[in-house]
Amino acid sequence: LYALAPVSIVKLAWSEDTKGGNSVLATPRITVEPVTLKEGEEAEVTVSWEAVAHAASYELKFNKRPVELEEGATSYTVPAETIAALEAGLYNFTVQAFPAEEDIYYVKSEIGNASIAIQPQGGGEEVVQKSLVWDFTAEYISDLSVQDKQVYLYDAGTLEVASSYAENKLYFSPNEKAVKHATKACNADGITYHPITYGGGAAYMFIHTSKSGKLRVTATIGKSVTDTGNCKLGGKIGDNVIGENVDLVCYDPDKAGMGAEVYEWDITNETGAPQDIQIVKPGGSNSPWIFEVVFIAK
Repeated sequence: LYALAPVSIVKLAWSEDTKGGNSVLATPRITVEPVTLKEGEEAEVTVSWEAVAHAASYELKFNKRPVELEEGATSYTVPAETIAALEAGLYNFTVQAFPAEEDIYYVKSEIGNASIAIQPQGGGEEVVQKSLVWDFTAEYISDLSVQDKQVYLYDAGTLEVASSYAENKLYFSPNEKAVKHATKACNADGITYHPITYGGGAAYMFIHTSKSGKLRVTATIGKSVTDTGNCKLGGKIGDNVIGENVDLVCYDPDKAGMGAEVYEWDITNETGAPQDIQIVKPGGSNSPWIFEVVFIAK
C-alpha cells in the first residue's frame, strides 16, 4: 500500500503486550456493607471494589445516578442522611472501569453491580437479621454450565461439587438438565446481564437454611417481548409448594434491568431445622432467566 499524501504519526507506543489492542478491562467486583437496613435507619453504606489492572478511572452509579469519585478512589460511602431518606426496596450500585485516554491497548470494562435492601419498618414483627444476596451479573466471572446428577455449591460466580450442605448457601441441582448462564446486553442501561437459566423442569436451585424469612427472585422468561413465551416460577420445600406459582414476563432489552420483575414468597420454619428452599420451574415451554436471588432471613 502507498500513501497518496504525506503521512504523520499521531500516536506511537511501545508495549510487550502481544495480545494486540482492544482488550476489555476486567469487570469490577463490588462489595457493599451493610447490605440490609431498615427503612428510615440513619447508617452509612460503603461500596468498594478491587482495583482493576490497567484501569485509570471508574464510573460509579447509585440507583442509576452518577456519583462523583475522588481521583484513584476504589470506594465510596453513601451518607447516612441519604440512606435514611430511601423508601423500602432494592437499590443498585454499578461500577465500570475505564483505561487512560492515551491507552491504545484496553477498552472499558463491562459493568459490575451489587444491591442493598431497605426493609420496611416491621412494628412488632421480628427484626430482620440478615439478607443473603446472589446477584448473578455482579458475581459473573465466566459462563457456568452443568448438566448431570451432581449437586453444586454456588459461590461468588464459581461452582464446586457439594459433598455436604452449609447453612445459608446456594446450590444448583441440574438433575441431568442444563443449568447455565445466559448473556444479554440491555439497551436501556448499558449493562450486559448474565442470568442463570434452567434447561428443563427437573433442574432447580435451592438455599439451605434453618431460617424463616422472605424469598425474592428477580426473573424473566428467556424470550424477548417481541416473541411469544411462557414460563412459571415457584418455590418448594420438599414436595410442598410455597405460596403461588407465578407467570414470568418476557425480557425487554429496551427497559432497565431487562424489564425483570421481582417475585416474593414467605418462608416459614417452625422447627429451626435446616431445610432446602427450592426455586423451581413448575411449567411453561420456555426457560426462566433468574437475575438475582435474595433471602431476607429473620
